[in-house]
Amino acid sequence: MVADLDEFRAVLTTEADYFIDPSINDIIDGTFRIFGKATRVVPDKEESVDLLRKSAAGKLGVIRNALAPLMESLKDIGFDGAPELEIQGPTIQVIPIAIFA
Repeated sequence: MVADLDEFRAVLTTEADYFIDPSINDIIDGTFRIFGKATRVVPDKEESVDLLRKSAAGKLGVIRNALAPLMESLKDIGFDGAPELEIQGPTIQVIPIAIFA
């Protein structure tokens, strides 16, 4: 999950299983309070948080790099929801301890 805050973005490393009711609509439209541990702070735009790190897709870097132009071309055909694979700084990465609705 990625949250836009005042001056930076927050990346929350979580899974749908962590929620009591993992309905996608509730997760997307919900308002949450999170108690967690900051694991990484990226203060400027030169660095980023890789959302595919430690995933199967992240380990296939060659395939990921080949697909990057295709994902960017989605914008050309009117698909605004092209997924972000990296969150540019300033950002903070958080591992949740508890998520409250």
